[in-house]
This record gives sequence, C-alpha cells and structure tokens, in this order.
Amino acid sequence: MVFNDKIEPPTWVLSDMVQAAGAKGILFPSMAQPGGSNLVVFNGMLQPGDQLAVHDPKGELPKDQSSWR
Repeated sequence: MVFNDKIEPPTWVLSDMVQAAGAKGILFPSMAQPGGSNLVVFNGMLQPGDQLAVHDPKGELPKDQSSWR
C-alpha cells in the first residue's frame, strides 16, 4: 500500500484502535448532512448472532435500490 508521504491515514489508525478495543463499528456525525449520522461496521469483527437494527423514525432512509437513483 502506498501512503502520502509514507504516513498511514489517520482514519486507518483510529479504525485499528477501536477494533483493538473490541468495537464492531463507529457511529459519528455526518459532515455532509447536518444532523445526520454515519455508521461504519467492521465486518471482520462481526460474530454469528450479531444483529443490526435500523432506527429510522422519520422514514428518511431508502426503502429499496430504486431510492438510490
């Protein structure tokens, strides 16, 4: 892997740190959508039986693939 100035990106360092602490994901505020959130799930940290439930009380998330067009 080639890094700018041979420095690992800070987000990769943070990802390594939170996974080492046992986190299966990170939820953080969106910079593009004020009041929104972003979720990163570390697939490699998931175990059989883990579940992710969507909380969308305002119905703002896409319902199917056509919503992304």
